[in-house]
Order: sequence, then C-alpha cells, then structure tokens
Amino acid sequence: MRKFVIEDECHAEWQCEFNSFKEAMSELRRRSNIPWDSEPNICPCTGWKNCERLYTVTEYIVGDESFKPQSEVEVLRVSSKGVVWLNDFEKYFSGETHNNHGQ
Repeated sequence: MRKFVIEDECHAEWQCEFNSFKEAMSELRRRSNIPWDSEPNICPCTGWKNCERLYTVTEYIVGDESFKPQSEVEVLRVSSKGVVWLNDFEKYFSGETHNNHGQ
C-alpha cells in the first residue's frame, strides 16, 4: 500500500496524507483556489507577505521501515504573485494518468 503526502517544501511542513495521487491532487486543486493570504496557504513565518508555499507530493510505501520516499515532485507554488502549477509533475507517478491540473 502506498500513501501520498503533501508537504510545504519551503517551510518543511508535512501538510496531509492521502491513499492516492488523485486524492492529493484534489486537495491541491482546492488549495489553488484559496487566496495566498488565507489558511492553509498563508505562510507560517514572520515574513509571510513576501514568502510562498511550495507544495510537493511525496509517495511512500506503507510499512517500509526505512520510510524512504519512492518519488517526490514539486507540484504547486502559491504566493502573492499568484498560483503556478509546475510542469511535468505527473510523470513521476507511474500507473496513474493526470491530465487536468485544475487549471
């Protein structure tokens, strides 16, 4: 069994975990529609107005004692400058096809 974890790479924050890449993408699509200065997109640091969230999705195998990521990819950047879906992230997750980023 695999799990897919959304993390904010900029702040090393483990956000949430899902049973599929599709579920993780659904959450990121939801977050992409939330303003950058509102929860959960508002940055936790004191310089939050000039900071950003860089959401990654990491795939783990449940029960693997090493807890080594099977794959990890940057997916979504949210800041005062806007929302940016990063290119080619789907290719990292074989066996699942994802053509719509929610754009």
